Amino acid sequence: MPTSYICHYGLPQLEELAGVDWALVQAGHFSAEQVAYLHQHHTQTFAYLALSQEGITAESECRPWHLRDQHGRPIRNANWPTWLVDCNSAEWHAELLNKQIPALTARGFQGLFLDTLDIIGPLPSLKSGLIALIKAIHQQYPALKLIANRGFELYPEIHDCLAGVLFEAFTTAYTNGRYATWDEEGLAWTTVQANLLRTRYPHLPVLALDYADPNDEVLRQLAIGRARAHGFVPFVTDWRVGAGN
Repeated sequence: MPTSYICHYGLPQLEELAGVDWALVQAGHFSAEQVAYLHQHHTQTFAYLALSQEGITAESECRPWHLRDQHGRPIRNANWPTWLVDCNSAEWHAELLNKQIPALTARGFQGLFLDTLDIIGPLPSLKSGLIALIKAIHQQYPALKLIANRGFELYPEIHDCLAGVLFEAFTTAYTNGRYATWDEEGLAWTTVQANLLRTRYPHLPVLALDYADPNDEVLRQLAIGRARAHGFVPFVTDWRVGAGN
């Protein structure tokens, strides 16, 4: 069970990452040598992998696994520079299983951080494809540890595939240019989800990822204390998800 972790999407900061139990990182920034350095310092590295989105590039616009609108145009994420992906697509499954994941394992990553699972909220038709994909990753790469970011509705089917859960924005969030705790209703919802995680999946460590201004120690400590009170491993960062803790 991890007692510390960092979620870091920026360039490598090896001294800051070394020594924590788990480091969740953007794989493209890290060489095999840097991954090996972290392993030598007893840090297990998890490569970020979005399962329902793909970054927008000149080459990616015409790929067959993108969701498309009524005019046949690929659908963009309204908040990020990404295309939405059809998680039921056999071509998408093959792209990850036979190309992207082997490239990550070749650099020595010990696990995958599976993101964008909450797509099943607005697009429930993708749920079965996501479940099948996660099961296929676990079956084809049993040595890889998998961490899921939210996507709680999937857990009855996939919990045996997971090494851990990341609960993003457990206590605080960054919206409309400001950091703040959830309102009373939001905090109540995250408490319900926390209790369900502990009751149904006690074997899974839960990592709480919260957001705060680096200079706002009151908000940071509030998030850290609430996470620990629920038995979660805390980490607080700014909205850019640098190594802020």
